[in-house]
Amino acid sequence: SAAPRSGGLASLDLHVFSFPSLLFMVVLMFIGGSPSSCAGGIRTTTFAVILAKLWSVIRGSNETHMFRKTLFVEDVNKAFLVFFAFLFLFFFSFFVLSFTEKAAPFPLAFEIMSALSTCGFSLGITAGLTVFGKIWLAFLMLIGRLGVIILIYTFMNQKKSTIKYAKESILIG
Repeated sequence: SAAPRSGGLASLDLHVFSFPSLLFMVVLMFIGGSPSSCAGGIRTTTFAVILAKLWSVIRGSNETHMFRKTLFVEDVNKAFLVFFAFLFLFFFSFFVLSFTEKAAPFPLAFEIMSALSTCGFSLGITAGLTVFGKIWLAFLMLIGRLGVIILIYTFMNQKKSTIKYAKESILIG
């Protein structure tokens, strides 16, 4: 489990792994490593905060708790922002590259997640990609290395809103 979450040193041929094993590797690449490491992905702390928030919603609590501490709402919101931005980037890239590349869907998704999480794994289809596909993967590697949150804050101008709207409850489910 360490290799898909960090450096990408593949000591085994990935073609010998079964589909469920490769799918589990994609999940591990998505989660990534710890925040201070050079690993990619959304980070283990972001994943833990999302699980803690889901648990607090299930329990009916308004606050998110971890290890007998209450988390700041801003940190929980930032975790969800990173989570959904990462997923959006993955699915958008998969959608775009599905049109430009002739590769099978799962190997293409594996390559995209590997690039976005800066893992370095490959199922061997990278050499057969178009120039656009290779540039797109290189761009994803750059985003993965810098971090999704930096990309978001680079292009967004954050302002504190002084407008207060009326609250409304909607039906969910």
